[in-house]
Amino acid sequence: MLQALHQKPPAWLNANGPYPEFALYSTGRLVRNLADLPFPTRCNRDELRVAEERILAAADRAGLMALGRYCPLHSLDPREIRFLAERGLPIPVAESGEDPLDHRGLFLANDQSFALAVNGRDHLAIQAFAAGGGLE
Repeated sequence: MLQALHQKPPAWLNANGPYPEFALYSTGRLVRNLADLPFPTRCNRDELRVAEERILAAADRAGLMALGRYCPLHSLDPREIRFLAERGLPIPVAESGEDPLDHRGLFLANDQSFALAVNGRDHLAIQAFAAGGGLE
């Protein structure tokens, strides 16, 4: 994943939008939790797995999975996670637990215009990015 991100700048850096002369991006974020599960900080591994499976299935039904890639955090090394965080992406970080990376992950659109964080402080965080103040 890192090689692709190094080679391709984020969509918000493409000099489009109402103010293309500025290296400026706008972002919007929506967080949600599943009503029938505890907050991720209180979930056991099975509950985190259920939340992850439901969220990814919903993203697939919405056609989002074809637009990018889901990376379970346990498959990334700390350097890759730090790189993603430096890009301003919503990295799902556990606050406690034996294995804080289990059933946590990040979906990133190929053009880096939106990301989904699974099982961070909330079950789902959706973040969108746009160039030059052009977030709709």
